[in-house]
Amino acid sequence: MDLAIVSANLAKEVDELGLEFEYSLRSSETFLTAGQRDVYYKYLRYKAIGWMRPDLIPHKSPMRDFKESWFEFFRSLSYGRSEVGNYKVSAGLFASLSHLERYTIDSLRKIKNTLEVKAQE
Repeated sequence: MDLAIVSANLAKEVDELGLEFEYSLRSSETFLTAGQRDVYYKYLRYKAIGWMRPDLIPHKSPMRDFKESWFEFFRSLSYGRSEVGNYKVSAGLFASLSHLERYTIDSLRKIKNTLEVKAQE
């Protein structure tokens, strides 16, 4: 079960952690491998459109604790551990409703285009 959480306050909290992380990279207090840089770049691209994908959060301080707490919370709701049922529960965070709406419309447009191409084959 995938959830979309819309919270400007929580998005700002994540942004503050990201700011600290970016400065630790710039000051060479934190280093990323080539693979970690690729994931971080993908994380930043999603953040640019107002969506925080927790699976892409760097697993390094100061973002590590937030990421671990996020996943622990949703694990506590998953697979029969709550009223939700026997499902995996996960969520992404959107900075605002307009960010969620724009992302949803873009995703639906891509699906529509894919179906139209397949129908023409």
